[in-house]
Amino acid sequence: MEVYCSHDSDGLYIYGKNNQTRFDWYDKKFNLWATSEGCNSEDACFYELKVDKNGAALEFAYHFFINLSEGIYRVRITDETLKVIEQQITDQPS
Repeated sequence: MEVYCSHDSDGLYIYGKNNQTRFDWYDKKFNLWATSEGCNSEDACFYELKVDKNGAALEFAYHFFINLSEGIYRVRITDETLKVIEQQITDQPS
C-alpha cells in the first residue's frame, strides 16, 4: 500500500493492491505548505498505514520534518473521507 501526494492536483491518493482512492486534503493549508516546501531530507517525512485484515486502509499517520517544523498528523479514513484525529506540530528554535 502506498500514500502519494500529487503536486498536479488537489488531494491525496492511497494505492492498494487492487485499487486507488483519491481523497481531498485533510488540512488543505498544511498540505499545500508541505508539498511546496518539501521535506528536509529523503527520510524526514513518511506515512504509517493501519489496515484491516483485508488490507483496506483504516488510518494513517504522516510524520514530517520540514524547515524548522516537525510533527505528526494522524488521520482516520471513513466512508471515503479523511478526518484528522490527532495533530502535533513543534517549531524548532533557529
